[in-house]
Amino acid sequence: MNMLRITTWGLTAFAMAAVLSGLSCQKPSAAPATADSGFYEVMGTFAHVIAVAPDEAMAQKALDEARDELVRVDAMMSDYKPDSLLSQVNRRAAVEAVAVDEELFDLLQKSVEYSRRTDGAFDVTVGPLVDLWRQVGKENRPPTDEELEAASRCVGIDKLELNAPDRTVRFAVGGMRLDLGGIAKGHAIDRAVRRMRQVGAVGGLVDIGGDLRCFGTPSRGRAHWGIGLQHPRQERGLLLKLRLNDRAVATSGDYRRFVVIDGQPHSHIVDPMRRD
Repeated sequence: MNMLRITTWGLTAFAMAAVLSGLSCQKPSAAPATADSGFYEVMGTFAHVIAVAPDEAMAQKALDEARDELVRVDAMMSDYKPDSLLSQVNRRAAVEAVAVDEELFDLLQKSVEYSRRTDGAFDVTVGPLVDLWRQVGKENRPPTDEELEAASRCVGIDKLELNAPDRTVRFAVGGMRLDLGGIAKGHAIDRAVRRMRQVGAVGGLVDIGGDLRCFGTPSRGRAHWGIGLQHPRQERGLLLKLRLNDRAVATSGDYRRFVVIDGQPHSHIVDPMRRD
């Protein structure tokens, strides 16, 4: 994660998904089965999936399908994995048009649209600025004006060239790097939910590091999915509790991922216009 989230501009809390006790309502007479994946690592954070289905075998199948989808999307869109399709684009697109599959191309088209809707606040070309802040964080120094200017010259959605007929990606200038940290997890969650429904889940919750979506029948006879939003300054405190049905929540904060420079924390969320 490294930029302003589409759904949570200005929020400073990191959503910790949990199915909270105490929000239950009356149980139906024939309750469906619930399966819980527990927490596992994917996409550089922890995922948690709950499936509700007519029987235990179907619920477990939904968990397996969801996990396979999350791993698949990560393998395609990770900027940490050198063999991912996104990493191939980042290595080659400055010198040649790179053909990509329909799924990644469609997501890049959506990213361009979201960038235009937000007047550039959301920008998947922010990678050079993210890299700069990571580097100066390791060196415990602020970036110079010259470094910020150089990185900014490689940022801008207008520099991302998408050719729909050929389904190719090209960078207009050298030094560009795409970073899908603000959209890939949401995409992976949507794909996981679709697979869960396809194999018979009647309800479920998919959470990846605070980006989450719930759908259908809540677990264990509850009337709603209960989501706790962790307080950003209290380790065990909740900022608020949400009761949701067929909704998604995404937040990001400055207290779990950051760099420290001269004793001051700097959030992992980078504003491409302010350059910090």
